[in-house]
Amino acid sequence: MRYQRRKTFAVAAILAAFAASAGAQVIGKTMTVATMPECRTAQNFGLVIDATNATTLGAGGGNAAVWVTCASGSWAIDEVAAVSDLSAYLPVSGTTAAPIVIQNSGAGADTSIITIDDFVATGTDFLPTFSATAVITAPVTNIVATTSSTTTSPVQVNTASTSILNTTPLFNVSGVYERKVTNVTVADDAAGTKPTGAIPITTDFATCTCNDATGCTMSIAEPTVTSGYGRSLTILSIGTGNCEFADSSGVTEIGSALVLEPTSTATYAYANAAWHLTASTDNVP
Repeated sequence: MRYQRRKTFAVAAILAAFAASAGAQVIGKTMTVATMPECRTAQNFGLVIDATNATTLGAGGGNAAVWVTCASGSWAIDEVAAVSDLSAYLPVSGTTAAPIVIQNSGAGADTSIITIDDFVATGTDFLPTFSATAVITAPVTNIVATTSSTTTSPVQVNTASTSILNTTPLFNVSGVYERKVTNVTVADDAAGTKPTGAIPITTDFATCTCNDATGCTMSIAEPTVTSGYGRSLTILSIGTGNCEFADSSGVTEIGSALVLEPTSTATYAYANAAWHLTASTDNVP
């Protein structure tokens, strides 16, 4: 009888030790924040079913189920290591009431979505926002948008060649091209001679304001155009004196001298490395 009691006691001690060891590992799978035991060993872990959200235990009362460990000296949500395959975390099909966010941080932490066949994104609104460069590259790009689709990107920058200026022409809201006008004013030299002035080629339209009664000797600068391209220039005389242009071989091919009285105009075409007069109008009444 005494032997039997000793045997029974030994078995009970072994079971108790096993139970104590197991209890030190797994606290429980249905505990709440309020019923969490004291954090005693780094090996303790369990599942809390009423965390505030997936990253905060809070005071409970939530509906987030999270794994917690005692590794930090107090109960904390167990960190989930970064993974490259999200198939185990995102549903293959079905719906969820909460937003699904895929986010990374840090320099060079790109997010890539690669599909073998079609990539289909369906939603009520399509609202991409880019803080740097927005590029869509495809063999054939078809973007079919409803009235609720919005594409937001940084300010677009026009890269112009030497033959195109961003300030001219301007395509306005009415669908008409508007060209900027450069004004060149030549003052009276009070010497009874003809002062000189030059028409720049910063715009396609220019006004010549000659304020000397004897007239002003004018020239036209030469542009640097892209190979195979040309320029046009229209000059309007609006001063009190005449704007006078002389023929200059290889620069202004106009034949005889051209005198533009106030309100008169002249139009040139730049081709074959020189300005060529195409038309002039004497608008003096």
